Amino acid sequence: MRENPPAHCNSAPGTRPIWQYFALTFVLSWAAWLPRWLLSSGLLEPTPVVNTVATTGIWLGGIGPSLAAFILVLKDGGRKAGVDLARRALQWKIGIWFLPAVLLVPASALVSHLVNAAFGGVFPNREIHATPWMIAPLFMVFIVLQASEEFGWRGYALDRLQARSGVLVASLVVGCAWALWHLPMFVVSGFPQREASVPYGHFAVTLVAVSVLMTWMQNGASGSLVPAFLCHASINLTGEVLPLWSQGGSGQEDSAAWIVANGMLIVFAVAVVRWSGGDRLK
Repeated sequence: MRENPPAHCNSAPGTRPIWQYFALTFVLSWAAWLPRWLLSSGLLEPTPVVNTVATTGIWLGGIGPSLAAFILVLKDGGRKAGVDLARRALQWKIGIWFLPAVLLVPASALVSHLVNAAFGGVFPNREIHATPWMIAPLFMVFIVLQASEEFGWRGYALDRLQARSGVLVASLVVGCAWALWHLPMFVVSGFPQREASVPYGHFAVTLVAVSVLMTWMQNGASGSLVPAFLCHASINLTGEVLPLWSQGGSGQEDSAAWIVANGMLIVFAVAVVRWSGGDRLK
């Protein structure tokens, strides 16, 4: 693959090794989640103070990726660099890229459930199906919440990796880091992923495949972070409306649907790489 990153990647300030960003992200988030793990493991006694610290840490840890990005951007490039990073979430003129960002993941989930149901599987029945007018407001909430991660994964790490290691490698590295960062959510009680026994392997494959597709959208939108916000929000929304794993913990009825969905996302990602030649993913 040719080393030909999009123009917006070359404007990232500083020459800091990218591992420092990942290290800071994991330290900030996993340290914040540590009290929850100690509590769930029985290493801390559940007192009102401990419970409050552990619960607060769950939320604080979620902003680790973006917090790390702004810390490093401000340190390396000053206030202007921080403002420039924040402004990328306001570049809403993204044209046709709005469609795959919003529809690709939920469409894949819908098709996978229909295929699964055709072979005797169970189509998800969620409470929100009875109040479909709540889907749009929920989606808007999820868009706002992506500020906690996407300034980091796509706004900081992806740009710098594209400039140094190539576009496809950057997409895969960010996707793997993104998936690994979520790991405590699957092993520590108190997180919905752990409580619902969501399979980490399926989840990780989804994030790595979607990471390639999000790079394609972001580069096509000239570096705007809006596609990343929209696509990440659509993943969260799909988990509420068309979950690929049951919330009861057994999840057996949905394993086939998730495999089909991941297969579709991988095919899309491979097609995008082949179509674009892999050098720019746009």
